[in-house]
Amino acid sequence: MKIDYFDPIVRAAGKFFPSGDAAPGPEATLDPKEWARCRQSLRHFVTQAWHVVEPHTRFVEGWHLDAICQHLQAISDGWIRNLLVNVPPRHMKSLAVSVFWPAWEWIRRPHTRWLFTALRPVAFAARFGAMSPVD
Repeated sequence: MKIDYFDPIVRAAGKFFPSGDAAPGPEATLDPKEWARCRQSLRHFVTQAWHVVEPHTRFVEGWHLDAICQHLQAISDGWIRNLLVNVPPRHMKSLAVSVFWPAWEWIRRPHTRWLFTALRPVAFAARFGAMSPVD
């Protein structure tokens, strides 16, 4: 598998592999305890993965993110089935629900499938499609 060295994910990871091999997964770049913590806690995963998704934006912690992550993790663990997240704009609800949570779930359960819908699909697709390195 060849690596696109202009891919923002590869650049953010700071990895360069002259052989063109695939970059190692997060388990190779984090110590085993951190990796285990990321697999157990969505909140910790978000903190560790923030710089990859938003490399030019400072991560700001807040109780709202704790609440969102706890509820999303409760869905993953089967404690709740439905969730409606109502927080003001720019409080990371779209990133948490549409980017970090699926990535975290795919790490824990690679067979998981997702279906997304949005009230404003054009704006949603433009925002998150621009962030995706996959064409």
